[in-house]
Amino acid sequence: MFSHRIRLIMAATLMTAACASEDRPEKTPVTDTEQADVVIYTGGTIYTGVDETPMAEAVAVANGVILAVGSREIVESAATGDIAIYDLNGATMYPGFTDAHAHLLGIGLRELTLNLEDIGSVNELVSTVAERVQQAEEGETVSGRGWIETG
Repeated sequence: MFSHRIRLIMAATLMTAACASEDRPEKTPVTDTEQADVVIYTGGTIYTGVDETPMAEAVAVANGVILAVGSREIVESAATGDIAIYDLNGATMYPGFTDAHAHLLGIGLRELTLNLEDIGSVNELVSTVAERVQQAEEGETVSGRGWIETG
């Protein structure tokens, strides 16, 4: 389902760029991406997430919305107003890594037990748990949540 939406956005973007009319506002180059109406990202590897066109040369973004994806020429033709060019300097750009969910029970349990969220190593984990065990009443079970083992 997600890839169909991307294809639709890509198709609409390409059609918008191809149908650009002469009554569009002038483009004004700016250097500050914060002040720009549109930021064009280019100069790196840009993955689209679309099977038919897995990579693009440029992406235009305005107010957090992708306006155009494709060649730099197509992307620039779709952009109007104050435009900033952001050079990726060879970096890689991926579409929408957004994680908008939470495990509420786990978050609640983490806050009610030993919060291990900021632990950075196995040694720190062991010493933190050992310290908490020393503070525990005899027979009390010590539990904790939040440690990420890649730390």
